[in-house]
Amino acid sequence: MTASDDQRTPDLLEALRASVREELQQCGGALEHVLCAARLAALGDDQAYRDWPRAIGSEQAGALAGSIDTACTTLIVRLRRSDGTVGDLGLVLEAQAFDSLAQVDQRLGGLLQPTYRLIEAVVLEVSGLLPDDELAEALAEHPELQLIDEEHRLPSLVAPVGLTARSALARSGLEIGSIPVKKVCHIEQLEPELAFDGGRPSERMIDRFASRRGVMSFDDGTMTEVRAVLEEDWRVSVQFDGAGDAGAVGPGVDLVRLGACQAEPLDERRDFWTLSLARLGVDAQTRLVNQPIMILMADGQRFSL
Repeated sequence: MTASDDQRTPDLLEALRASVREELQQCGGALEHVLCAARLAALGDDQAYRDWPRAIGSEQAGALAGSIDTACTTLIVRLRRSDGTVGDLGLVLEAQAFDSLAQVDQRLGGLLQPTYRLIEAVVLEVSGLLPDDELAEALAEHPELQLIDEEHRLPSLVAPVGLTARSALARSGLEIGSIPVKKVCHIEQLEPELAFDGGRPSERMIDRFASRRGVMSFDDGTMTEVRAVLEEDWRVSVQFDGAGDAGAVGPGVDLVRLGACQAEPLDERRDFWTLSLARLGVDAQTRLVNQPIMILMADGQRFSL
């Protein structure tokens, strides 16, 4: 970003806030009002969200959680039917608004906590949307998505990857070798100036990526540990510790993705998956390593790492 870009950003942000405030004044219903207030809070202005219970009245406030659940259920169905074209831009922006709502509400009192579970389901659905080039470009250039606070941005929208980039990755060859587990290092933000070392991911980036590990609990009561590793040659691996019969991973792993990039299993047990970002550009590499790892089990259960 140039110096002139830095100077323009506050003006663009305030102009966008003014536009959302104007939308807020024209909102006709409680759900529309709180979504608009949440978008404004994600742009750095909390006041309208702090005031929403008084602004919409007690009667509408009492019915709000049910309205959110209904809207999220409808949105999930629409996202499942979407094809990743630019016509789906409105669906993605609506999902972003609901995610901002949950994030802001959690920070400012948790009045709508019963709705978080369905909002999380919306986030999982939109993370599975594979955009074509036109939609990816529209998302990357959308003013509100560019200026929204990073903590409120959907992980899958940090670096939208279009069809061309996914095809290029699919054509790339993978070198299989031993992948060491790196030290876990919890870092809140990834400083761009520390991201690279001669074209390779820095130790800080590798350590931050290695902090992605946890336990997956399945519906049948079994559990398995999952951990992710980023290597200096831009290889990414996701490894599962077997928990079922003969060491199988629960109901079986069906799909593993880093953002929109699909990994491949290395054996029939499907407990070790890998992909390479080596042939992508530096910008795409930086963004992709910050996207969520999505895991789909053979029985339909989904997990985000």
